[in-house]
Amino acid sequence: SKHRSIEIDGSLAAVTGIYPFKTMICGEEVTFATIGNVATSPAHQGKGLMSRIMSHCVEDAKKMGVDVARLGGQRQRYNRFGFENAGLTYIHTLTAKNINEYFGSISKEKLENTITFKKITFEDTALLEYCMKLHQSSNMYVDRLTLKRFYKTLSAWKKQTFVAFEGNEPCGYICVSPEKNIITEHRAENPSLEFKMLCSWVVENGVDSLTIYSAPFEVKLNESLMKICRALQWDISDIVEITYEKE
Repeated sequence: SKHRSIEIDGSLAAVTGIYPFKTMICGEEVTFATIGNVATSPAHQGKGLMSRIMSHCVEDAKKMGVDVARLGGQRQRYNRFGFENAGLTYIHTLTAKNINEYFGSISKEKLENTITFKKITFEDTALLEYCMKLHQSSNMYVDRLTLKRFYKTLSAWKKQTFVAFEGNEPCGYICVSPEKNIITEHRAENPSLEFKMLCSWVVENGVDSLTIYSAPFEVKLNESLMKICRALQWDISDIVEITYEKE
């Protein structure tokens, strides 16, 4: 139901998806959509199918009441549809050496066992509800509607979710790649605790280099990470304003 396609002689020639979701920004609801999975069969490339299906998707998004649409990829292909560069994702590289030099030679004793981690599954309802509540405490978040959808989103691309504990009390969570070296989503009770949680993950799991994604509005966390991380990069999304006219 999320995809639009073009068929030629009974075969799939091109396909693109529209994935709308409610996003809360400082308490105000915005209908946001990702346009993605743009694909054309090699046998039908060069026939203008991508342009036709993208134009159809943008018009469909307007009919669906989407306020803002986003996509990533080869920007020169999509600018013609009204998409412009907007929005940053910071990509931090945190290494074990960074932590040792920042915290001193006793970093392991300072961080180890201070914060511990527990991997959770969908059956860990209480902890999953805690994670979802933390997710919704941000000034900007995607409303994943149900606990099941929240968990499925965290588990996409074989990612795993760990709850962080300070003593016996949960204090945050991370969403991490199977190799335990890329954290795509993280939340904690406060930015200083979140910084400590990310450093503790490196120490506890013996990770040489950890990639951490964060948003520009996570100001205090970013300030802490920029003081210690080996490198900082950023990724730019492309968005197009569809119907949103509120100030």
